[in-house]
Amino acid sequence: MTPLWRAFLVAMAALAIVIMFAFIFKAQAASMCVSHKSMVDQLLKRYNEVPIARGAANKHGLMVELFKSATGTWTFVGTTGGQLSCVLAAGDGMEIYSQAMLEEKSL
Repeated sequence: MTPLWRAFLVAMAALAIVIMFAFIFKAQAASMCVSHKSMVDQLLKRYNEVPIARGAANKHGLMVELFKSATGTWTFVGTTGGQLSCVLAAGDGMEIYSQAMLEEKSL
């Protein structure tokens, strides 16, 4: 995969996340979202999930995080610049690829 193609895919993923946030924040009641600290605490307490990846989705402070447990449960969380966090998706059976596996798959 060329660096230009990879940059394009990253940009498209960021755009999709921003669009998803726009719909989520309009569609969900504020009670569906909690402070970032509370979200982190609840994911650890209820599901033994810890953050394994984090990325800035835009220059305005929008952040996305992936939480995962040792048993494979996972939660994808979006956090605004104001530290309001909402669950974007959750599931079971998360498999993490190593960098070597990613490079092999891109050939």
